Amino acid sequence: MADEEEESKVREAPAPALAVALRGNTPTVYLDGQRIGDDGATQLANMLRENATVTTMYLCGNQIGDEGASALADALRENATVTTMDLRRNRIGDEGAHWLAEGLKANATVTEMYLSSNQIGYEGAHALADALRENVKVTEMYLGDNRIGDEGAHWLAEGLKANATVTTMWLDNNRIGDDGARALAEGLKANATVTEMHLEGNRIGDEGASALADGLRANATVTTMYLWGNRIGDEGASALADALRENATVTTMELGFSILMSPKAKQAVDDLVAQNKSDPVAAAARAVVAVAATRGAAAAAARRARAARATAGEAGAASEEEEDEDESKEPQLRPGALRDALWGGNTATVYLDAQDIGDAGARPHAPPQPYGWQLRPGYRQWRYTGR
Repeated sequence: MADEEEESKVREAPAPALAVALRGNTPTVYLDGQRIGDDGATQLANMLRENATVTTMYLCGNQIGDEGASALADALRENATVTTMDLRRNRIGDEGAHWLAEGLKANATVTEMYLSSNQIGYEGAHALADALRENVKVTEMYLGDNRIGDEGAHWLAEGLKANATVTTMWLDNNRIGDDGARALAEGLKANATVTEMHLEGNRIGDEGASALADGLRANATVTTMYLWGNRIGDEGASALADALRENATVTTMELGFSILMSPKAKQAVDDLVAQNKSDPVAAAARAVVAVAATRGAAAAAARRARAARATAGEAGAASEEEEDEDESKEPQLRPGALRDALWGGNTATVYLDAQDIGDAGARPHAPPQPYGWQLRPGYRQWRYTGR
């Protein structure tokens, strides 16, 4: 009973009194829903400058605005112990996001930043993206239920291209459409750390889904992607399924229910994800074969195009230069890569129809050396890691 009365007094205490009381050795500040406002946040920020034990700050639903965010950001410049800052469901806008971004640039301990359900737009997203370029500690960024839109998604994608620590990005319910999805897809092509991407509840359609599919083809780290509550139909689902045939790392992809998407199209995605999860070795082999088929089809299309130009009388110096350029761009699958990928695996069937592997590809080879061939992190190519 005495403990309950003491807890009640702490929760009802004014922010200055809380700041004094928390100058002790507590590692966690739990003040969710206390409506401390900007004044209370400023008092807590002053406490953080003197404190050397607090690691976690829970400040959800406290009516903290840009002024309070600015004070907390200043404290983060000096504090060297806080690892988690939870500022969900407050009133932080672009200005507050800007100050928090500046604080993160100078901070070397915060790994988790929760800013969901605030009022952050594309300008605030731009500032946070700039922080991601310089910060080397933040691993989880929560920006769901804000207003960043396509432009904000573009800036965050640029930040991800230069970032090497963020693993989880929440961008759900942010009014992101196809343009924003395209930008994020380009970010995923260059990023090698993000494993979880939340894009549910946005405005992404088939074009955006197709762009994300292209991003997944070039990405080897993303394992989880949430896309339910968007505007993806059969075309987008088909593009994602095609990408998953070449991607062996995605083990969770949630498309949810959509009146625009047939059960068959959704099931194709679910089946491929299930294969990745249940048998990663077979999934890797399937991905190699799928990449080979895609490259073979591209090479055949290039040859047909050159033949058509020659028949039409377009041959000449300019045409020859163009042919040489096309030939150099034709991706060539190294037959040894297929051998090394499938050696000792459990796949029952090898599909290599019309892959132009030639005599070298058909010739028997010795097993790979110790360590073998492995997928190069962040790329869709193999590298040898033995001696």
